[in-house]
Amino acid sequence: MDGLILAGGKSMRMGGRHKGDLVYRNHTFIEHIIREFKKETEVILISYGKEIHREYEGCKTLTDIYSDCGPIGGLHAGCSHLRPPICRPSALPEEGDSESVMVAACDMPFLEIDLYRFLKREMEREEYRRSHPVDGVVPIADGRIHPLAAIYRKRAGAVFKEQIVAGEYRLAKALKRLDILYVDILENVEMCGMLRNINTIREYERL
Repeated sequence: MDGLILAGGKSMRMGGRHKGDLVYRNHTFIEHIIREFKKETEVILISYGKEIHREYEGCKTLTDIYSDCGPIGGLHAGCSHLRPPICRPSALPEEGDSESVMVAACDMPFLEIDLYRFLKREMEREEYRRSHPVDGVVPIADGRIHPLAAIYRKRAGAVFKEQIVAGEYRLAKALKRLDILYVDILENVEMCGMLRNINTIREYERL
C-alpha cells in the first residue's frame, strides 16, 4: 500500500492555523501520520488544496487538480498521482506501484498503523470470500463512517473525478457508487480513539 495524507482544509475553525502543522507530543500532526505510514510504505503523498503549506522530507506534495471541492478533491488528486501498477516487463517496482492507498486526514493525531493493518486484513478476507476485489474499506464507529481514515483502490479516483466534474462534491455520494466494505470497530475502544480529529481551537487546547 501507499500513503496519502489529506491536508487541503482551510482550517477556518482553527483560526487559520493549518491543522497539519499543529504540534502534539513534540511532533506535528502530519509528522505523526508520516511516522505511522512509514511502518508500511515508503511512498507517502501529502495533498494540499491550492497552496502547499510545508514540505516534509521523504514525502511528495501536490495541490488539488480541482480546487475548492473539499476532501474529494484531495482523494482524486492523490489517486491520480499514485496510479495503479501496469503490466511491465521489469519486475522492479516503481513509485506508487500498488493497487491500494491508505488515506488519512491531517487533523487526526491519534491514528496508528494498526488501524490500517486491521482494515487491510478485513478487506483481503472479504475479497477472498467474494473472489473479486472491492473498491475500498472504511471503518464505522458508533454508526458514523470515517472515509478519511480508510483504504481505497486507486481506481476509485475515476469515480471521484466524475463526481467533481458533475459538481457533486459530497464524498458520501461517491462512496455509494463504489463497492466499499464497511467495518464496524465500535467494540475496539483503542481503534475508535484513533479516529478522533481536532477541528477547533478549543479542542486543540484540551488536547
